[in-house]
Amino acid sequence: MACFDSSKGSLEEDSYEGAVGGELSGCALAMMEKERESLLSPSESPGTYISSSSASFPAPVPPQGYDVEFDPPLESKYECPICLMALRNAIQTPCGHRFCKNCIEKSIRDTGQRCPVDNEMLSEDQLFPDNFAKREILSLTVRCPNSGCDDKMELRHLENHLACCQFATVPCQQCQQSVRKSHLEQHTTVECQRRPVSCQDCVATFVFEEKEVMWTCFCNCSCCFFQNISHRRITQLHCESVRISLLTVWFRLLPQLHEQQCPFANVTCQYCEMDLIRDQMESHCDTDCPKAPIACNFSTFGCKERMQRHNLAQHMQEFTQMHMRYMAEFLRGLCLNGTTPKSLWAQGPSVSSEDLGAAASVPACSGPRGAASCSGNNCAPSQPNEEMQRLREMDGRLVKQDHQLREVIILKETQAGQLAELRRRVSILEETVKELESQQCHGIFIWRLKGFSVHLRNQEAGQPVVEHSPGFYTGRPGYKLCLRLHLQTPNAPRCSNFISLFVHTMQGAFDGQLTWPFQGTIRLSILDQGPEGQHHTEVMETKPDLQAFQKPTIQRNPKGFGYVTFLHLHQLNQRSFVKDDTLLIRCEVTPRFDNMVHREGPPVQPRGPEASVSRD
Repeated sequence: MACFDSSKGSLEEDSYEGAVGGELSGCALAMMEKERESLLSPSESPGTYISSSSASFPAPVPPQGYDVEFDPPLESKYECPICLMALRNAIQTPCGHRFCKNCIEKSIRDTGQRCPVDNEMLSEDQLFPDNFAKREILSLTVRCPNSGCDDKMELRHLENHLACCQFATVPCQQCQQSVRKSHLEQHTTVECQRRPVSCQDCVATFVFEEKEVMWTCFCNCSCCFFQNISHRRITQLHCESVRISLLTVWFRLLPQLHEQQCPFANVTCQYCEMDLIRDQMESHCDTDCPKAPIACNFSTFGCKERMQRHNLAQHMQEFTQMHMRYMAEFLRGLCLNGTTPKSLWAQGPSVSSEDLGAAASVPACSGPRGAASCSGNNCAPSQPNEEMQRLREMDGRLVKQDHQLREVIILKETQAGQLAELRRRVSILEETVKELESQQCHGIFIWRLKGFSVHLRNQEAGQPVVEHSPGFYTGRPGYKLCLRLHLQTPNAPRCSNFISLFVHTMQGAFDGQLTWPFQGTIRLSILDQGPEGQHHTEVMETKPDLQAFQKPTIQRNPKGFGYVTFLHLHQLNQRSFVKDDTLLIRCEVTPRFDNMVHREGPPVQPRGPEASVSRD
């Protein structure tokens, strides 16, 4: 891109080839009380103006004006024109304007040495404190900013009031939530989600909110079920507490969730009601508990009876004959299946009662005659036939599933092709709608460039920022044009930190009906979105001898015509050029449909005598 010597801006032809686009034991309560006392800081200083700040946070940025409620309301003469709040450490300028000390110093550093009100030259050496205005402002009456407090006082006494106000809020040192001073103790011990809690059995300390709670509750007058909570505990809680609200029950159960998992917690056996620690409960139920339900010792051979452990001896005496019969049938079934009893006996408990029952249901062949009949053609050949039949059935299922899978694949491919065709048609319709919309602007086009702050950050980082607008027509029929915005990088020679704006011709629907090269007047503006509406506007005349205005041979003419130094980026902060992170650029094109040769002479130059016309 070419750049030319000019004090304010220059017209040029530009070439561009690309785009960038709840309850606890007394011990536990004592531990919680001790933990609470250790968390409360006796050296905490009250009464900070911004009550939500914490001593562990980094120092805040310098404050602006006083953001408080005045009674009566603040007069406009005591307002800072920059932060629009009451003047803090009022500073006066030689031109008679007042600002907050931090506001005006920051403005001079960021936007240049000019007064933000009248744009007069201003440096920090020319600022002087306005002590009269400072005393007047500190004498004004303000309301306490704390919610619920109705006290009024002079502004100078506000900080002392906030230090002792009963409605002041301070940050909880555990969860950083703003809490009233009068409620801080209750919050840190009962309500805070980050408060430490200790187990009364294993003395483990953990944060309250880290306990995972999985529970469901269904309450219908007399029924309440809580998941992950023992039946006995619910009975104790629920017999006399049905009338208590669910929320109260919830907060009573929360502190005991750790007790349900602590290995050293005291628990009661659900069968014999013996008190044990949780770590011993499993072995107690498996070997020692007299009332735990167990299976018969002959369950391996087919006995399906279950009884309490202390009733096992009585069961063995009463059902001895039945157990012998189960054993005989089991051994006979093993012989018929061709498996030695020793190999299956070694499996022991690994064989389930259902499998053993199925083995016992095999038809028994008693005596030598029955054994001989089984060794003949009745038993042995039936198994291979059944296996072959099962194989045939499985093969048929596989073939059927294979056909179904092929049909699903074909259907998916067909639907994918139809979806691609629909997307193509939608894309064509969108392009058609955009083309029709561009033909209705009649030469006046407003480009809304959204997300402008992202472009500014990229420009400050030295990345190239180039954006093209959608195409638009000068009429119907008319020429098709588009705009190109280029944010010059900070290290660009002689045009750094400038907004460059160019116009490009494009291939349009009416090119065959128009005369070329394109001739006319182009007015470019960056719109001021504030109430004053002081737009930045430049006007330029086309030059028929330049390639930028010839009939384009590709979709967009790579040659553009416009201003390299259209507007400096620092000027964007002096007016409301950017609002809601959007920059508005207006282009008004007035074409001339004639065959006359473009007359020599200077074009329209609203900038004044310092502007220059240049081209490649």
